[in-house]
Amino acid sequence: MIKKNSKRKKGALSYRAITIHMYSFGMILMNKKKFESLPDDTQQILLDASKKAGTYQRELSKS
Repeated sequence: MIKKNSKRKKGALSYRAITIHMYSFGMILMNKKKFESLPDDTQQILLDASKKAGTYQRELSKS
C-alpha cells in the first residue's frame, strides 16, 4: 500500500510504502580474549560460519 504523507517536512519523502514486514538481524559476539585463545583453525571455522550465516540471512530477507 502506498500512502501520501500529509504533514511533509522539508527533505522528507512525499510518499511511503506500507509493506507489513520487518528486517530482522542477529549478531554473533564473542569476547576478544576468548576468541584469540582458541586455536587458529577454530577461529577460522567461526569466522567462515558467521559469514555464511550472514549471507544466508540476507538471502532469506529477499523473499
